[in-house]
Amino acid sequence: MIKIDSKLCSGCGTCKEICPVDGVRIIDGKAVANEQCIDCGTCVASCPTQAISQA
Repeated sequence: MIKIDSKLCSGCGTCKEICPVDGVRIIDGKAVANEQCIDCGTCVASCPTQAISQA
């Protein structure tokens, strides 16, 4: 499962837009991985603040 550092996340939504399986939601202005996430890593590479990593 991906890890999202809420302190680094700007809530821009890039990860949500690029996710091929709708595995990210924006909640209270921060990205949150959900049960749809398949850990493909697409969002990791797209995050402009480097808030997302693969665990």
